[in-house]
Amino acid sequence: MERVFNGVIDAVCGSGLIFLSVFLSLAGFYMRKELTRKERTGKQWEGSDGFRAPM
Repeated sequence: MERVFNGVIDAVCGSGLIFLSVFLSLAGFYMRKELTRKERTGKQWEGSDGFRAPM
């Protein structure tokens, strides 16, 4: 299992583009989920854009 994990790390470091695309897709999925959850509760995020959650 550790060898597989290290192989994944090497592959990710070898191609940052794949890591970036995976990160962006995960972030987009998380933001969509948060957006629908916030819309259900009727609360809005503070901020000029409606996609950035306060840290």
